[in-house]
Amino acid sequence: MKDNREPLRAHLSMFTAEVIWGLMSPIAKSAMNSGFDGVSVVSFRVAGAAVLFWLASFVGPREHIPAKDILKLAGAGLLGIVFNQCLFNIGLSITSPVNASIVTTSMPIFAMILSFFILKEPITWKKGLGVAIGCCGALIP
Repeated sequence: MKDNREPLRAHLSMFTAEVIWGLMSPIAKSAMNSGFDGVSVVSFRVAGAAVLFWLASFVGPREHIPAKDILKLAGAGLLGIVFNQCLFNIGLSITSPVNASIVTTSMPIFAMILSFFILKEPITWKKGLGVAIGCCGALIP
């Protein structure tokens, strides 16, 4: 009988990603209290991610990506990560990590409500429960 540890690895990877995401606000705020500004924190984060993705590119398989798709991916990366994180860290610099976590946790709620009205996406018990658990995690002191 084969011992399948893939689900365990997947869950541990997701848990690790969530822990890192949860620690982002307090660590960034601590860095800002130590003299860094929000844009510097984002610059270090983006540079570190670029180095890690570059190193990971040596391990994974190679795929040809058309030039027009590279431009789309670059634009999505700038909008989705760089600009988003710049605005988040600038906002974090004028508030507390707790308030920033509440705002961050509210985003899936707004996404779920907007998708219900705009895309006619049903709100299932599973989605609602997941959002409720996330809200509890942000609001419980």
